[in-house]
Amino acid sequence: MQQERNLQHQFRMIGLMMKISADKKLESLGLTIEQGLAIRYIDGHEEGGLSQKDLENSFNRKGSSISSLVNNLEKKALVVRKADPKDERRKLLRVTPAGKELVGAFDQYFEQFEHTLLNGFTPDEANLLFRFLERIEDNINEDKITFDHRR
Repeated sequence: MQQERNLQHQFRMIGLMMKISADKKLESLGLTIEQGLAIRYIDGHEEGGLSQKDLENSFNRKGSSISSLVNNLEKKALVVRKADPKDERRKLLRVTPAGKELVGAFDQYFEQFEHTLLNGFTPDEANLLFRFLERIEDNINEDKITFDHRR
């Protein structure tokens, strides 16, 4: 019996497979994919100053989840929180020298992983895939349908 094609299931499975694969590769560094992505993101946005709240918004995650992520990176001495010179109450995230050493390795890993994901696609197919995914993302952002559990 052939399983029914379900786009939501397919996206969940691909996301899960990507996370498992990436976590295995980053395991030797004692990091998860989300921690690696966070370090790269913080490093790329240090110039203007990046707060924990900015990271929450960029990663579309709850405050407690990002707080736990940043705490773990701090314990590993990969990021630090510094007071914002313009507002002492606001803490800016900075990548430590040890964290910066990993950024190059992350960049190389993510480039290789993207190559693996697109293996067998022609450049035109890859461009088309990106266009389709962007359209799906736009559709989700425009979705006004609400769920009424009382029906």
